[in-house]
Amino acid sequence: MGFFVRIAHCVEGLIPFTGAVASPSAHTGQAISVRIVAVDLERARVLLAWEGTSQY
Repeated sequence: MGFFVRIAHCVEGLIPFTGAVASPSAHTGQAISVRIVAVDLERARVLLAWEGTSQY
């Protein structure tokens, strides 16, 4: 569970709750800064973290 974030057209990533606990809240449609932590091509998944956090 966490936040799903659109990072490009038809590409979404996930910020897990563990990475979002101490992070600011976000609203649907709001632009936020994230960094890519991992990409799993086989499962078509992108793991993200809030920009500026020490998560991962």
